[in-house]
Amino acid sequence: MTESTLCIDLGATNLRVGVIGPDLKIRSVSREKSLHNDKKALRDQIVRMVRNEIGKSGPIGKIGVSACGIVEDGTIVRAANLGISDFPLKTILSETFRLPVFLMNDAAATALSEALFGAGKDLNVLYFATISSGIGGALVVGKNAVDLPFELGQHLFFHRGALYRYEELLSGNGLIRLAAMHGLEAENAASFFALVEKKEAKAIDVLDVYTSLLAEMFYNIQTDYATDGVILSGGVLKSAPLFIDELKRKTDALTEKYALKNVLFRFAQFDQDAGLFGGYASANRL
Repeated sequence: MTESTLCIDLGATNLRVGVIGPDLKIRSVSREKSLHNDKKALRDQIVRMVRNEIGKSGPIGKIGVSACGIVEDGTIVRAANLGISDFPLKTILSETFRLPVFLMNDAAATALSEALFGAGKDLNVLYFATISSGIGGALVVGKNAVDLPFELGQHLFFHRGALYRYEELLSGNGLIRLAAMHGLEAENAASFFALVEKKEAKAIDVLDVYTSLLAEMFYNIQTDYATDGVILSGGVLKSAPLFIDELKRKTDALTEKYALKNVLFRFAQFDQDAGLFGGYASANRL
């Protein structure tokens, strides 16, 4: 294969369009803030950015898209964080550019990219978890992404006698809410982890609660899917050196108590380019 793949990473915050060659090298890429609450404006933005990338780096054989929201049959059925629904992106792109188009949910596409080309190449059952402004998850079995909306961030749990979604307390934004509940004010996740690095007592206490709740989340994932490994990604994981060992210890304590296979944690290989490689994987599935 000598033709490259035009890859689209349509996220709630950013829209990235790039070209990835068959050698898995990014040839070119551009980025803009994603337009919200206007399907026509978003359509025009995507078409314009794709048109600008085509021709920069040699022949394009196909288009692969990693898109936030619920994706079915080439349509973004609903993307709450973009404020759109019933957005037929596959049809838009195929009719405009006369190329084969492949469209997947972003978590599933990113999980597949890690299974095919990244940190999970040697794993049969892989769960991908991203912890950033929200929490997302996806499952890959035998190098095939399970095409279901794994709404990991929407799972429910109790904390201090109240019912929460994982996303409400364990995402980057949720961590700030969790800290406030325990008497610590922090502007964002980065400032919270800065307090941890300074060994501020309240921050250390909150981190202990946070890792305990995360361990329960990953224990539940292991209970459901008996994974060979969990691939971690997202902005919160940039601070993983401050808590990954404790998270591993607490997760192992739970899985060993109930005779489950321990969770093998790995970090995503593609990191900030995860969405682009997710688009590549959607178009180049085995």
